[in-house]
Amino acid sequence: MYSYSNTMTTSTEGGTAWTMMGEIKHEYLPKAVMAEDFEQGWQEYMAAYEGCKPDAFLKEMQEELDRRIEYAKKYEQ
Repeated sequence: MYSYSNTMTTSTEGGTAWTMMGEIKHEYLPKAVMAEDFEQGWQEYMAAYEGCKPDAFLKEMQEELDRRIEYAKKYEQ
């Protein structure tokens, strides 16, 4: 699935979410780690992360996984 995520673009909702998740991770995780109040920093990160609509990414990844499983079933016999 890693190879599939590398092909995602902002032309889909899942790809847009994936791009935004990466941006949020790079912006907020260092702040959370270095914050005097880690819990507050983590809450800020999670709020930003949820704003990326990660469920759209997970949905698209699940659809691709399901497609690959069905493809493999055809050729396992």
